[in-house]
Amino acid sequence: MMRDVHSFFDAITLFFYPRRCAVCGDLIPAGDLLCAKCAKEIHLISEEFCTKCGNLKQNCECKKFVFHFAGCASAFRNRDAAQKCMYDFKIFGKLDRSRFLVIAMAQCVRRRFSGVAFDCVCCVPMFPKKKRAKGFNQSEILAKALAKQLALPYVPKALQQVKAGLSQHTLNARDRFDNVKGLYACAGNFSGKTVLLVDDIKTTGATLDECARQLRLAGAKAVLCVTALVSG
Repeated sequence: MMRDVHSFFDAITLFFYPRRCAVCGDLIPAGDLLCAKCAKEIHLISEEFCTKCGNLKQNCECKKFVFHFAGCASAFRNRDAAQKCMYDFKIFGKLDRSRFLVIAMAQCVRRRFSGVAFDCVCCVPMFPKKKRAKGFNQSEILAKALAKQLALPYVPKALQQVKAGLSQHTLNARDRFDNVKGLYACAGNFSGKTVLLVDDIKTTGATLDECARQLRLAGAKAVLCVTALVSG
């Protein structure tokens, strides 16, 4: 009887809110996330990426920088259909697009960090003034949903951005690392914990690294990072 009730309400929901492709928005069958066309244009990242810095192996920066995170993985490269999905979510506020990204990120974590026992999930924070203007922090939305997918506790406000910095988009790699110093602070005690740190896009890894440094200063045993997209 209860199953019939759930099926009835599922049918009503799909009637008024039909499933749409996470990339192009076209109508798709219930249970699908992408239309057939977009499914052909989007691919999960292969093992050609360094598991430590998260870059393509030919662009590995592990010898160039000393990272405070123990590993970094991303679901997709920042291009094509995946880039459009993120753009719609992050820029245009189409929050439903996050569901597809989160499912892919969960698969990525299970595949790339299969031997890691995480204690909790947290996200890269957004400066409060910017968040109020935008209305949401895309990394927070991804992190909360990812924590549910992985059955892990989500720690809200684990990190805070305590001051505004220059836009990272205008800076080179070295300047990006300098720019984020002192921007973030960790709230709480993470002593002995293995933390999964979530962000939307990894470019140089400067922001992730500074957030990981703050978590390590707060006692975290290890910090591993996951993003929806990676540039390069």
